[in-house]
Amino acid sequence: MDYESAYKTLFNALTDALMSLERERMVSPDIEQAKQLLKRAQQTTEDMFIDS
Repeated sequence: MDYESAYKTLFNALTDALMSLERERMVSPDIEQAKQLLKRAQQTTEDMFIDS
């Protein structure tokens, strides 16, 4: 398995999802929590990728 390619695919999908949520006009605690969870996942995997 090409983990670098899989990582980049997932990272880009998370970025697209975050951008979509940022464009959403409705603000709710659930949307804010989802954005924070996605950002945290991106940051954690970015750190793991850099450290490997």
